[in-house]
Amino acid sequence: MEIIKKKAVEEKDGYEIIEYFISINHTPAEKRFIDDAIPKFPEIITKLIKPNIQTRDNNVQIKFAFSTKDLNFEQAKSAVDNWCQTLTETIQAQANFLPLYEENLNLKAMLRSIQVRLDDLETFKIALLTALPGSIRKRIKI
Repeated sequence: MEIIKKKAVEEKDGYEIIEYFISINHTPAEKRFIDDAIPKFPEIITKLIKPNIQTRDNNVQIKFAFSTKDLNFEQAKSAVDNWCQTLTETIQAQANFLPLYEENLNLKAMLRSIQVRLDDLETFKIALLTALPGSIRKRIKI
């Protein structure tokens, strides 16, 4: 997992407008922990602003902006840093199990693929039996 944090600052009416951008690159196995952590995003921020959270295949992006009039930057930065640190520690604590979880995901995908093929085979069998004359159909046991 890789966390990239960026910040842009602009001044307006004597206060700073701070735009925060967090990008988390992750593996499919780590995604579960990130999904669990997102609702626990720092309340100091979420009570003032609703962060824009976008989830893609192996990346989660969190964007938000605030004014230093409403929120102290050091408090916000500390809260975000602590959240990122907790997420990192959670994933590191599960590091031994991630390969097993990844393998489990791969097996589930493989089973879904096999199920689709079995469904296709059943459909083919029904179509084949339907196409055969009744006298032949009675002699075939499938």
